[in-house]
Amino acid sequence: MTVREVIEKIDYMTYNMFREDFNIYNELKEILKYIQKYYEEFIELIPRLNKIGMSIDMMSVVGQIKTLSDALEKRDGVIVFDTLKYEVKDTLGLYGEIKEIMEQE
Repeated sequence: MTVREVIEKIDYMTYNMFREDFNIYNELKEILKYIQKYYEEFIELIPRLNKIGMSIDMMSVVGQIKTLSDALEKRDGVIVFDTLKYEVKDTLGLYGEIKEIMEQE
């Protein structure tokens, strides 16, 4: 699953999350490994990106995964929604753009 596909899945999940016939926890099982994989790649890349002038707070990125993990453990749907929609999606979007640029070089 590509970064773009994960982002599209997050859009789908957050759009449908509060429907009674939708279980976001089952849906997340499918993409959680990809979220973790892309976050690991991005976190590994942050020091190089910061050396060339970007200012990415690694602890903030790590905190997003911790927040998502805690929310899933507690089954806190509101925090799962907020973290996916406003943090994970944005972070993966940034990483996806950087990854595309790097692959073109």
